[in-house]
This record gives sequence, structure tokens and C-alpha cells, in this order.
Amino acid sequence: MNSSRFIFRLIGIIILMGGISGCATTSSTTSSPKIPLPTDIDIVTPDPNLPKEIQALSGKWAGTWEHLSGSLDAILVVEKVDKQAAQVIYASGDNAAWGVTKSWRREKASVSYENGKVMVMLPSGIEFWLTKGYDNILEGRRITPHGIVNIKLKKILN
Repeated sequence: MNSSRFIFRLIGIIILMGGISGCATTSSTTSSPKIPLPTDIDIVTPDPNLPKEIQALSGKWAGTWEHLSGSLDAILVVEKVDKQAAQVIYASGDNAAWGVTKSWRREKASVSYENGKVMVMLPSGIEFWLTKGYDNILEGRRITPHGIVNIKLKKILN
């Protein structure tokens, strides 16, 4: 009887330790809440003659890339936008499991507009789109070695 009680306790400890180590692993695959941004951000008001969906891209967007292997906080700033292109800042936090460290980059993205849907393509292959009627949610997708990773960004004020 004592040996079976010992075995059950041992199994309980092993399960508990597995749960604790699993928690530690999970926290290491999530991103840091701090995301670097340049100090010279300049958001230009879009041309009022542009379609409303393209105008709606202008500003700062924040969200989290989600995947089974972890998550990564990100910010997209659309500084200037027209019918063919946008000047954007893409910034992200840390995720050691993905090999990503905090960084930002300013780049020119291509813009396309069709049937109320605006698509923004960064040179790195990241795609963002804004669908008519959903002006406050910018969806995104990126193909990585981990598979397809998705994001929903919300517009933020500052």
C-alpha cells in the first residue's frame, strides 16, 4: 500500500513539474511588450480624393502575430499612402523561438485597391489588408518557416 501511494505521489510531482516547465516554455515564446519605434514618425493626412478604404490605412496600427509556436507583438505605421504605394514603419518585439529581436524598419510598400479591399504588401512579403466596412481592423498574413502566421491589428491613437 505504501509503495502504491509513493508511486501516485511521484506521478503527481512529475505532472506538476511538467506543467511548470510548460509554463516557462510558453512565456519564452511570447513577445516583449516593448516595441521600438523611430522618434521622427510623420503621419501625413491622405488626399481626400482617395477611396475611403485607402484613406483609412493612414495612422498607427498594433496587434499580435499568433501561431502555435508563440506570438509576436507588432506595430505598423502608415505614414503616407496613395493609390500605388505607402511609406510605412514596421516594428516588432522579441520572440527568441522565432529568432526575432526588437526592431523597426521604414520602407516603401505597394498598395492595391479592388472592390472595397485595400492590400498593402511589404518588401519582406508581409501582406496587410483592409476590407470595406472594417475600417478599424487591419488583417495580415506572413508565410514563415513555422507556417502561415496571422495578425489582426487595431488602429491606435498615439
